[in-house]
Amino acid sequence: MASSSNNSAPLDSISHSLDLVNHLQACLQAGATIPPDLQASLSNFISGTTNTSQHSQTSLSLNSQLPTPPASQPSSGPNTPLRTSNPALPPSPTRRFIFNTTQEDAPTQIDTCVRSSQRSVCDKLYRFDNGTFLEFPETSKNGIAYLIRCDPDNWHSPQGDFVYSIGPPGSMSKEGKPVTHQLVGDHEIPCRYKYRTCQGLKVCPHADMDDVMDPHTKASREMVEERLARDYEHRQAGDFPTRAIFEKTVAFVQAIRRTGCSLEQHQDPVAHAPAKDQAFLEAHHTELRRGYIPSKPHCPGRIVYGQDWRGMHAVMCEFHSDSCRLHYIQTIDGSYDLPYIQAVLSGDTEEAQRIEDAVALEYDSGPAAECTWVENCSSQRLNCPRAHRDKNGRLICPKMKRIKCNVKFHIYTPLEEHRQDFPYTLIIVRGTEHNHLVPLPTKTPPRLRSQLLELLRTMSEELSDLTPRRLLRHPIMCAYLKQHFPNKPNATLGDFHPSLLNHSHIASFIKIVKDEVFPAGALHLHRIQSENFPVESQYIRHIQDFSITDLDDPEHKGSEGLRIIVCMSQEGSRRLQQVEHGQSDISFKRINGKWYEFIVAGRDRNANASVVYCRIYINRQTAITHFRIFQTIEKIVHGDTGQPIKWRHLYAISNDEQDQQGLLLSWTGDQDGAQAKGLGMHLQAIAQTRPGYDLYEPHRKLSELGPYDHLHRLYRVCTVHFARNIRKCSVTPEVRRAMSSLACIEHTQWDETLLLIRTKGGRAGIDWLENKIQSQFALEAICWQKSKIPLYVWRAGDSHDNLVEASHANVNLEGKSCTLVGGIESGRRFDVNRMALLRNFEATGVRRSYNSNHLSENATKAIKRKHAQNHENFKEPDQQIIKHNERFTKAESRMNTARTKGIELRNHISQLIDQLVVLESQHEHAIDPYNISKLQEQLNQKHRLIDAEKEKMNKQLDVFKKSGEELRELTEQAGKMNPGSGKYRPRALSTDV
Repeated sequence: MASSSNNSAPLDSISHSLDLVNHLQACLQAGATIPPDLQASLSNFISGTTNTSQHSQTSLSLNSQLPTPPASQPSSGPNTPLRTSNPALPPSPTRRFIFNTTQEDAPTQIDTCVRSSQRSVCDKLYRFDNGTFLEFPETSKNGIAYLIRCDPDNWHSPQGDFVYSIGPPGSMSKEGKPVTHQLVGDHEIPCRYKYRTCQGLKVCPHADMDDVMDPHTKASREMVEERLARDYEHRQAGDFPTRAIFEKTVAFVQAIRRTGCSLEQHQDPVAHAPAKDQAFLEAHHTELRRGYIPSKPHCPGRIVYGQDWRGMHAVMCEFHSDSCRLHYIQTIDGSYDLPYIQAVLSGDTEEAQRIEDAVALEYDSGPAAECTWVENCSSQRLNCPRAHRDKNGRLICPKMKRIKCNVKFHIYTPLEEHRQDFPYTLIIVRGTEHNHLVPLPTKTPPRLRSQLLELLRTMSEELSDLTPRRLLRHPIMCAYLKQHFPNKPNATLGDFHPSLLNHSHIASFIKIVKDEVFPAGALHLHRIQSENFPVESQYIRHIQDFSITDLDDPEHKGSEGLRIIVCMSQEGSRRLQQVEHGQSDISFKRINGKWYEFIVAGRDRNANASVVYCRIYINRQTAITHFRIFQTIEKIVHGDTGQPIKWRHLYAISNDEQDQQGLLLSWTGDQDGAQAKGLGMHLQAIAQTRPGYDLYEPHRKLSELGPYDHLHRLYRVCTVHFARNIRKCSVTPEVRRAMSSLACIEHTQWDETLLLIRTKGGRAGIDWLENKIQSQFALEAICWQKSKIPLYVWRAGDSHDNLVEASHANVNLEGKSCTLVGGIESGRRFDVNRMALLRNFEATGVRRSYNSNHLSENATKAIKRKHAQNHENFKEPDQQIIKHNERFTKAESRMNTARTKGIELRNHISQLIDQLVVLESQHEHAIDPYNISKLQEQLNQKHRLIDAEKEKMNKQLDVFKKSGEELRELTEQAGKMNPGSGKYRPRALSTDV
């Protein structure tokens, strides 16, 4: 490192000599040649010809630094100041900065022996351009100065970039009383001054202080990496299976002692644990939860070691018993250190400590071993996550203690009105050394943080459901990374800063922007639309809360009231008022939590396209809830169009087809009793205001009709849901066919069919039929003959709710398990786009696809879909037949093989018997003793061979019998099997085996 010629003059002989010695020592340590200016100073100093007055004119101080540094060759500076010149997205008139930590930025100029005031001299001064940030500023006893140029239009104090945590003790200049400092040039600049102290680190009290006290004056990412590598090597050195088992056991004991029995406390049982120990444990766990106390009290029972009902080792709540099995119990196997669990949970501290000491001595692990847990002081963690023994022998997670550091940071910042002229911040770091380990770079620099928040604000539509994982794969983020790292195909946020790979860190940024954009959730969106948008542009039209007392709902269980959020455009109101056949359904998948999405849809006959008229979000499903829904929809439609929804049986003057223009003819839904009854109650309320008599029962006034009377004149049940429920019934094919036959226009044997279902359907058939009868509308809604709907309306209407089901499926492509705000926003985007398609078609004739949208195309698709569904329905029965035939073929093959081998063995045995008869005859007539003995031996051999062959034949006979039995079973199953598509026939025996 070389300094300029005016950097070597001292103020006096003493300070001059110290400066020269320090400068000369720095050059010798760096291995550099002594520059000419230093040589001249040394010669002048030695000869005693140095002019003191000249020194005062040429001495280097912070007061003499010019705003624009001289053009010089950059020299190597600290390891950590980094920068990038990449602008942030989106562009703004003011220059923004994002920092690429993969590139090191050398200081523009380095000066040594710099005078910072009349009484102090800094060892070095580093000057940096805009966009630079420092992670690990260097320190020394005399001080290291940093003069950093900042962006005056986007001012960020460089101290926020430090990895070191700084805080008290410190001080700062008072408000309105700035200090003056000649940061640049010869001008006195009003500055805000403050000094802070390095906060050191937080360490576990059971750590080895010699290991965590690592003094240093310089630090870098490389030093952090080396520290972590040493820790990893230390852990790997003792990484044995026994150590892993014990560590897992200690973690398990910590977890069960912390969570305890989660059963909600209904009474105050008498705890067997000593009150003192129990109170200490509860207080310690509350401390670990940072003071949080659960809203619902849990069982106070302690966790004990015992056996479950099978006699296996288990940990359980002390109140667990055969009469109360809801209390916590968990079976544990040999993958844990069972003696240690027993010792800890039974309170045998002496035995538990003996095991801990043995593991610590052998494997350097466990509560008795030295801890290595270290945290930055900026971390919110207060306790060491590892379990240790306190001075009383209790197993706890101790509170971490802070290692104090005496390094000081003196910061001079120009007042805001002077930043355009003097855009510099001066930071002087003084202290002999940091007496602790190098901290980890867990904090995101403020400038990078602000740019990330700005980027998140551009994702306002997706923000409500944004998570760290979704952010990382978001197209805007992918394009952002691609722009900044064009030569890195797999760039991540960690290429900006390592702290951005912490998903919890990213989640905190997302939450900040969410709170800004949606401070009150759906209510905030409703208020913004109501205040800023005209009625025709509003989407959230109505939010209302009902208390339990207001609802008077006997079906509701619980203390939570009803909330209704109606999302509906003015155009949706107009189209709903004109629809002829409506549909409604409720979805459970799209909104997370206790929210349901109820939608009303229909078909636009002109464009031949499905339309969602409104989306209603509710937190309950009862008849009263649906009554409130239809009541609110009716009110909004009347307010938007000036006319009510004209239900056919309430507004028609006759049943003639010519008198049905402009009326809502029918309504289709599933067999949800609450939804249907709610609609009936709404129609009943409207009928109270309608004069006249019913068209079907002229002797009855409209006001006399009940909820189900209205449903009989309007409501239809989806035949797809009806058939699906029938397939789920455990009844015979005959009964299933009888059930399906009820969905028709006319049924000639209605009563006989119901009797067949009741007598031959068993319990499942009876329950199915009773459900339909007790609903008071289902049978009338599937058979026209039983309803009071005109035949032409029945035939023209929708026999299924595929329109509304398809609408659910389409919007689910925008995302499922959304938050309420996210679900509203994605639904709004979908509905706005669909309405725009319809308006465009009506105005220009341009369709939403190349299809003609003629009814013939709908019919073609329906037929193809039906064929595909039939093939899918027959696929499982066909597979069963194929498997059946494979089993049958294998059993038949085994039986035939056993028969063939049995016949061969029988013939062989017959031959052996014939040979045996001949040998016995020879044996009877033999005289020579030698021949007699030889023949006897042959006879014995033949007997053994015959016995062996008989045993083989018996085995084949067993195989033959078992195969025959299997074939008979398969033949019986074949008669009961579903024939499937008819492509395959189940094999069966034509005759008995």
